[in-house]
Amino acid sequence: MTEVRLARPDEAGQIAEVCAAGWRDTYAELLPAATIEEAIATYYTPSRIAGEVGAGSSDGWLGYAVAVGDGQVLGAAGGGLIGDGVGELFVLYVRPDVQARGLGSRLLDFVTGQQVGRGAREQWVSVYRGNPKGEPFYRARGFEFVEEVTPWDGLGATDGITSNRLRRTVA
Repeated sequence: MTEVRLARPDEAGQIAEVCAAGWRDTYAELLPAATIEEAIATYYTPSRIAGEVGAGSSDGWLGYAVAVGDGQVLGAAGGGLIGDGVGELFVLYVRPDVQARGLGSRLLDFVTGQQVGRGAREQWVSVYRGNPKGEPFYRARGFEFVEEVTPWDGLGATDGITSNRLRRTVA
């Protein structure tokens, strides 16, 4: 049985592994290897994630949610509030060997529930244009294209990569 819940501090290393594997798997054909490794080194280190496990930061971050089976983190997601009534999904990855089993949907539902519980009426996500997994996943769950933008983190900008901003109504 797989449980979806808020992450615990001792799971930071496993969350980092899941996110790193997700980045490598998702972007291998889209971004240069150096850009992928830069993103992992910047955002998905165990020490950084350990500091982000709990909710309640000043920027609206609500903490990491995890899908756990047999004591192993199989997927991780996190989001927050970016404005009055507006949620944002910042991260969602599932280990490549357990994808297409509904874990991504369950994680998205968990984060959405956090946001709706705090007044969100709409939810946003940014997806690198050409992302072979993310964009179809989000569109299948009701997200619609709004605009194409420069990636917020600057990664891939020198490679001509852009992000699609997608939105859906959640309440």
